[in-house]
Amino acid sequence: MSAGSILALIGPPGSGKGTYGSLLARRLGFEFLSLGDVLRDAAMNNAGLRQVLKGGGLVDDLVANGLVLDGLGQGRRGQGVVLDGFPRNRVQADLLSRWDTSVSFAIQFDVPDDVCTTKLLGRRQCSNCGGNFNVARVDRDGFVMPPMVPVEDCCPSPNWKKRDDDTSETIQIRMNVYHQETRPVLEFWSEQDKLLRFVPHRGIEDMDRLEKLVTTRLEEIR
Repeated sequence: MSAGSILALIGPPGSGKGTYGSLLARRLGFEFLSLGDVLRDAAMNNAGLRQVLKGGGLVDDLVANGLVLDGLGQGRRGQGVVLDGFPRNRVQADLLSRWDTSVSFAIQFDVPDDVCTTKLLGRRQCSNCGGNFNVARVDRDGFVMPPMVPVEDCCPSPNWKKRDDDTSETIQIRMNVYHQETRPVLEFWSEQDKLLRFVPHRGIEDMDRLEKLVTTRLEEIR
């Protein structure tokens, strides 16, 4: 793999890091790699992994690292990579470092659990075109996030479906796992001055602010 900056986006499920990450990577000319997408693709041919994801449980660190490293090896690193939801704990971060693939810096998406839960329960995907959108509206505690719904004729509401793991019970499990697993790695990056905090009060409308935050740090470390 060629050299390049590696940015890790870390935040609770439903914080919007996947949406932000794909847009950020496009603007920066970086590759985008989502652990969730990689795991769901792998689970299509792995019943055991599929069951773990459906229940909101943790995937083995070695399995997760191996899948991410495969994705990094297959991609065009170029200027860098944006990682969505990885590494999510200290073990995964240490494993990356051993393979000379350490994170340049991380961005923590600081969003309250109740806001994230509302957004997760509002997620939908079009069974016709595969497009992703969100029917939830958030307007509380300084967070204003309107629904993001499709306008194309190919996405009438009968085609909308929820993900299997977007249930109240599974979401609560995932939130608990996130906070328990992620706290040590956030503290680790903070001690190394590798952690930026981002609060997306206006949802996707704060994209320019995130890009400015990231490009400023990239200029500082180059």
